[in-house]
Amino acid sequence: MRHINKLTRPKLCLCLSLLLFPFFSFAQTNNNWFLSKILNDNNGLPQNSVGSMYFDTTTNFLWLATQAGLGRYDGANTKVFDLRDLPSLKTIRIWQLFPTVAGEVLVSNTSHEIFPIKNNLPINRAGYTSYSNYYNTNARSLADLNLEAKIANRYTEKFSPLNYSAWVNDSTWTGLSKTHIGVFNNEQLLHYWPTKKDVTALIVRNGFIYALNKDASGYCINLNNKTLLNTTLTDNVLRRGKLVFFYDKLNDQPLLLNNDNLYEISLNKNIISAKFVALLKNLPSEITSVIMHPNKKFVFVSTNTSGVHIYRLSPFRVYKSLVNDGNNISSDINNNYATVLTDSNHIFNSHSLLFDLTSGSSKKVIPSNVYFRNLGLDSSKNLWLPTGSVVSRFHIQEPGKINRYPIKNGNVPITFYLAKSGKFWVSTSKFLGYDDHKNVRELISYGTDGDSSSFFYLAETMDGRLVGANKRGIYLINTLSKKLTRVLSGDQVSEVRNIHIDSSDVVWITTYGKGIFLYKLKEAKLFKLPVDDKGYLLYSHAFIDDGFNNFLVPTNKGLFRLSRNNLLQIYATPSTPLLYQYFDVSEGLLTNEFNGGCQPAFNRLPNR
Repeated sequence: MRHINKLTRPKLCLCLSLLLFPFFSFAQTNNNWFLSKILNDNNGLPQNSVGSMYFDTTTNFLWLATQAGLGRYDGANTKVFDLRDLPSLKTIRIWQLFPTVAGEVLVSNTSHEIFPIKNNLPINRAGYTSYSNYYNTNARSLADLNLEAKIANRYTEKFSPLNYSAWVNDSTWTGLSKTHIGVFNNEQLLHYWPTKKDVTALIVRNGFIYALNKDASGYCINLNNKTLLNTTLTDNVLRRGKLVFFYDKLNDQPLLLNNDNLYEISLNKNIISAKFVALLKNLPSEITSVIMHPNKKFVFVSTNTSGVHIYRLSPFRVYKSLVNDGNNISSDINNNYATVLTDSNHIFNSHSLLFDLTSGSSKKVIPSNVYFRNLGLDSSKNLWLPTGSVVSRFHIQEPGKINRYPIKNGNVPITFYLAKSGKFWVSTSKFLGYDDHKNVRELISYGTDGDSSSFFYLAETMDGRLVGANKRGIYLINTLSKKLTRVLSGDQVSEVRNIHIDSSDVVWITTYGKGIFLYKLKEAKLFKLPVDDKGYLLYSHAFIDDGFNNFLVPTNKGLFRLSRNNLLQIYATPSTPLLYQYFDVSEGLLTNEFNGGCQPAFNRLPNR
């Protein structure tokens, strides 16, 4: 599949109908995290114990330290480097990944052997070993691996053995033993202090060295005046809960887990604060490290027993309702079609449920055991429902006061449309009419063949001309002369799902099984657009303008984002390839199947 890599991603909220769940909103600003994938020995890892990770921001490779080789994950596949690639090593049990002061990436194994990663490959190089695996922060260089330990051994009473070290630059560094922490300039010990707590990480940041324990508390050294300060925790989340601190040394990223909540840790002088990032549900046990993608939409959690759990920030928020079915049993209201935005915070759906978009709660508005494929909302915010041979109308604030408009025997309401002029149109199986504030008044009769002639979808051009779709084709409707002019026949375009007419009077048409079309109204030219390689766009439900020159297109097999400019280029030069972005359950949707054939097909919410 081809993808648009740099499409504008607006802070856009839309409500579309899903087959299995009431509806969702498309929004880039929500905090809906989900477990996207688990990397383990079933899909690429040599075994499931991953002790350390490194995310390369230049290549987007995720490097993994396992007990059976060094892994490199590219988002789809994992390449494992073992003794066949690195024959000079004594063991391929990888211990950790860490940087040098100059930014090199080094890898250590359980035999204390060190080798670098260069040009996306581990380098098979013998002869570099360290006295221990204490590199929890960084090293000076590959050539000076044991410099810190050699110097610390001169101060046997205070710094031997050395547990951790951290280089500030190529001459100043900090060493930590079980009893003391000290600042060195090359081989000279400048200052030292007794250690205060069990330290799990040394962090160098803005003239300070932080010695933090597993709950992010600890102390820091001001390198300017060589003073030691206790750190101050500013947030309640740092004072209670099940706290576990993680430090990604290669990307200088301190993170904290408090139960299932992930926080970024900020260090400012001796002040430590936390910023909420994500709610990560169903976290695994025996976590060894946590790192976050720079775009803050992926979190990687490595474990000692179950591989790497990859969490993603979904661009979607799904609203799901549980209602009482009358027998004190909660059941899902599924298979939703039309929805109507009654105000900026509420959506009324085809099962008579009113959703509160702020809280996510829902309630039944009017008793009904049927669902409505189409709904309407007039300029006075009255809801219109097709109920048998009766059109029902009520205001959402007064659902008990329902006005019912009977229509002719054998006639049923089909769809509704609020025109830009404020006129509210009603299409029935026998005529096209409008609301005269007393009744549904007939304007144009469909004749005896109502099944084929009745409009099931209505739209309008930029200059206010009404457009209707029925089984015979697509028509311009002259509401003054009461004449219908067919612009496309059913032989040219059939199984129409939705019509979108843009500001240039280009008509964008989706169909069920017949693909997607572009029709130049002024030029009277129809063009069938190409679809994706798997043919998912053959079953498309709507062209939805996202306001940034792109279309969202829901289908039976996921959601597409298409570039309007690319589609127009294809119209002008048919050899132009189709570009798109594709969203499915891997992006956080609970199902790939969308519903269509309803009006309205979507709602545009206020940016939230």
